[in-house]
Amino acid sequence: MLWTMVLNQLIHQELIDRDDAGRLVRTERLRTKDITHRVKMKNYWQGGVCLAFADEVLCWLYGTVKENEDYILQFAPPFNRLELLQA
Repeated sequence: MLWTMVLNQLIHQELIDRDDAGRLVRTERLRTKDITHRVKMKNYWQGGVCLAFADEVLCWLYGTVKENEDYILQFAPPFNRLELLQA
């Protein structure tokens, strides 16, 4: 619920394209309200791939974060990876 409220308030989102090996191909910044139009385009978005990536990230976070501690999750562009930093 909290994530939903936060996401609904965001004006822009970063879309990330990955190849079949999971490597970052490109990123694009879109207005949140334009994302639904974009994903309806033919062969643009594969829900299963997106959910598998989200599952992998969430499992990693679940096994890494500690209760009652603050973190910053950020994308490190030159290295094409997510980083989790203690705040």
